[in-house]
Amino acid sequence: MKNSIFLVAILLLPFMAIGQNYQLVWEDNFNGTTLDSSKWNIEQKVGVWNTGSNREFQHYKKENVTVGNDGTGNNCLIITAKKEEYNGYHFTSGRVNTKGKFAFKRGKIEASIKIPNLANGLWPAFWTLGYTPTGWPDCGEIDILEMGHSTGIQNGDPNRFIGSHLFWGPYPRDYGKEFTTNEDLSDGYFTHTMIWDENNISIYFNNSATPYFSMGITGNDTEEFRDFQQYLIFNMAVGGSVPGIYDIGEITADFPASLYVDWVKVYQESDDFSTDNLPLYGIFGIFEENQPADMRMVLNYDIFAQETKIETNPNETPYAGNEVLSYQVNQQSNYQLALISGLARNMTNYRNGSIQFYMKTNLSGTFQLGVADTRGNEAFIPMGEGTSLPIVNDGTWNLVYLPISEIDETVDIQSLKSMLIIKGNHPGDGYFSIDEIVYSETIPVSGVYGIYTNNPIISEKFEVNNVSGFLYNWDNTVSFTNNLPAYEGTDVLSLRSQGGAGWWGFGFFASSPLNFENFANGYLHFSLRTTSGELFRVTVNGANSSKGEITFDGKNDPYGFIRDGKWHHIAVPMAVLTAQGLNLSACDNIFTMSGGTISTLGIDNVYLSTSEIPLENPAICKTVSISVSPKSATGKTGVRKKFSATGKNQFDQLADVELTWECSGGTIDQDGYFTASDAGEYTVTARMDTLSDSATINILSSVSAQVFENEITVKHLPLTNKIEINGLEPNCRISVFNLLGEELYNSQAGPGFYEIDLEKVAVNSVCIINIRKGEKSKTVKISAH
Repeated sequence: MKNSIFLVAILLLPFMAIGQNYQLVWEDNFNGTTLDSSKWNIEQKVGVWNTGSNREFQHYKKENVTVGNDGTGNNCLIITAKKEEYNGYHFTSGRVNTKGKFAFKRGKIEASIKIPNLANGLWPAFWTLGYTPTGWPDCGEIDILEMGHSTGIQNGDPNRFIGSHLFWGPYPRDYGKEFTTNEDLSDGYFTHTMIWDENNISIYFNNSATPYFSMGITGNDTEEFRDFQQYLIFNMAVGGSVPGIYDIGEITADFPASLYVDWVKVYQESDDFSTDNLPLYGIFGIFEENQPADMRMVLNYDIFAQETKIETNPNETPYAGNEVLSYQVNQQSNYQLALISGLARNMTNYRNGSIQFYMKTNLSGTFQLGVADTRGNEAFIPMGEGTSLPIVNDGTWNLVYLPISEIDETVDIQSLKSMLIIKGNHPGDGYFSIDEIVYSETIPVSGVYGIYTNNPIISEKFEVNNVSGFLYNWDNTVSFTNNLPAYEGTDVLSLRSQGGAGWWGFGFFASSPLNFENFANGYLHFSLRTTSGELFRVTVNGANSSKGEITFDGKNDPYGFIRDGKWHHIAVPMAVLTAQGLNLSACDNIFTMSGGTISTLGIDNVYLSTSEIPLENPAICKTVSISVSPKSATGKTGVRKKFSATGKNQFDQLADVELTWECSGGTIDQDGYFTASDAGEYTVTARMDTLSDSATINILSSVSAQVFENEITVKHLPLTNKIEINGLEPNCRISVFNLLGEELYNSQAGPGFYEIDLEKVAVNSVCIINIRKGEKSKTVKISAH
């Protein structure tokens, strides 16, 4: 919780003033031919950096990350950006991090880096994020090196213009500083150093004695840099906010372009802190190739398969990717497969989650699934017929999940060693295969799952808490203040597009992607309303950048949707989305909407169900009262007067109304316009089913009014929007009408002087002032300006 805002002090400290008792605690010199997976994760996805304010163009791929010769005989990490079409993106690049494998708090961090020619559009970075499930910016971000800035492009020297930046919560808050070097950083390797102590974070270029960036971190508002460890990231983006390039046609850099990292090292003093036994979170890959894993292990490198009384089956086709674990099993063999980590793993954050994988088998009987800790303690639960985990043994791939809450009491989940154990003793020969094994903080969703709904019948719901669940307004292109009545409950997404982007979009985002495979044969339900004719789309994003979407084009809208401004229930078969390639195993943007522009749109009651039949909220919104406005009015014979009526639902919120209008004399149409040819008092009534409300209107003659004995003057006060009336008799009534005859103001006045502020009664052009007392009347037409 942020209690105050701290104005950071910018302190420039000599390099030699920093403590000299540093010891090397972690390094990677990138020797060999492959990236060390015990230290690094390779990201393979798109994210908020594409759809949010960064607006980057690249899709990250593991193939763009290599370790090898830089062309001069020097071995290094190589991150290559390419101009190629991939999953709807025009560029690919690479991004690696040490998330879950190494993090540190305080110390001296250095890297030797060579950049490509950045002109124009390349954005390389060496940076850190706070290791915590807390979302950005409250986790804290330290940009040790960023290049490719728009200022550097404008100055004609993007290869010399470097910058550093800190971000912290809750707004975000930030401080950054740029520096122009004498050297072109594409000519060779240069050292970039961060010194992080209890009081400051300072950044130096190429062993300079003086930092070009320094910021104090002792204030109440910068606890991110005191409380959280940080993990390392290298990446190279294409386009976006730092280069200031948002049109791919403005990218002029040569491709392919490679960022080279010769080495990276972390030094610390005795009271600093670092660890490689971090509490993991997110999707943690044990044996997988196609899951959007935040962190992953590599078989025969940092995780190993221990096989007992089973033989490898080399002919199995993987569920996904190129690798699979498949084994032949003999009758009554008491076999076991254990996937053993090279290091102990802290899985505390998965207590309410699950181990998820795909399994294919023809074996009957019961399997035992479990884990083991570093002290040899084991825990198992049965899987098979008659257990809480049924298994399909028809030789097809099926999702299996092991709820960790059922096994964590007998093992030390902070120090797991065997990440998954499968054993059994079956009555006959057969085989089993497993693939795409991950730890997830969630359990695969089944039955009914609420995405945005107040329905109390739906117990399992997505929560927007800005930690694990978010509602992102993409580039602030949506205004959620359109005030349409809800379909059910008290919450509704009522929106219109805003800004000059020419497009709009928002999405519900799960930081730990959700497994929706149990809804593969189910339906995506939502309620929708609009009168706008513009095109918009509903999209669900799944694993490996897959997606499925439904287009409402305003000409031939699907699922019987009608743009009449009323709520309509939509049920989309998930098979329609998966037929487009949507992979339901790991959905992050679980429900998004976007389009060009739109003037009004309502969305409510969004949920997934295995049934096509709507699951209605027992508290579905209903109109319980209506109110006519104005309650009393004055008009003139033959002049229309507008009445309106609003409804309230059982939650005392705005409700839909379908009205019929009645009057005791004169006429009133179904839009609420009343007219009368005879002077007198009339009653108008709005009805909706058994509900009703009424108002009165006093109609004065337009032709036979008597004049006042005294002269009454009406004048507009100079330089104001006020009207001054003088000479009133006692008990006069004053009305203000617009040119449509609609009464905007009605008040008793007199004797003498009276003043009306036309701005307060919403008059901004010509208006009509009527002053009356009994049969006496005076009417003046006057300009409001």
